[in-house]
Amino acid sequence: MVALTLLVAASVATAGTVTLGSVRVDPKYQNDESALFFGAAPGEHNVIAVTHGMLPNGYRTVTLHDAAARVQATAPCAAIDEHTATCLGSLAFVDAGDGNDAVTVI
Repeated sequence: MVALTLLVAASVATAGTVTLGSVRVDPKYQNDESALFFGAAPGEHNVIAVTHGMLPNGYRTVTLHDAAARVQATAPCAAIDEHTATCLGSLAFVDAGDGNDAVTVI
């Protein structure tokens, strides 16, 4: 009897990261704008859509959805599902990475 042992390495799923930051839009003014920042995980294919919205209280939101890869939200941004995250803010900066990606702003 020959025993066969298979070693299966679990693949580590990577995810792009959504964070909240601030940007000085106009140096003449001393107020910063909140912005969503997205950095894709190396080597992953991304199909990203960025949308803007407004909450009932008047705060602006930016939502990022990646149809091809998982997205990880860091506080104070919030995950809506494994492919979508939203932040309070009005701007979005997207680094899709490797060049085989699509980014749409709606």
